[in-house]
Amino acid sequence: MNTGETAFKTISKTISSGDLAVYFDENLEYNGYKLRVKIRSNAYLFQSYANIEIFYNASGKWSNFASIHYGAMKTMAGLIYLPNNTGLKEGNFAADRKELLRLVEEILN
Repeated sequence: MNTGETAFKTISKTISSGDLAVYFDENLEYNGYKLRVKIRSNAYLFQSYANIEIFYNASGKWSNFASIHYGAMKTMAGLIYLPNNTGLKEGNFAADRKELLRLVEEILN
């Protein structure tokens, strides 16, 4: 497996903040599938999450495909509190993103 970097095509990506949290959202295509990575770093660890969703054309809906338990996440809790907006950097989410993409490859191949 190639850990997801070459076969995945990014369609859009945003990093935003609000409600004591920083959000990473990315829409991707992979082998004809539409995927959405959603990672949240909350001030409280137990309110953080790292999920990847898949779009089902038949139902026209997104559904959770794989996730990382908040206790196993590599994304730091409390990114909102870092100075100079450093919590809004893409690299903060890279490890969890990579793991979610690895799970997709493992399940779909």
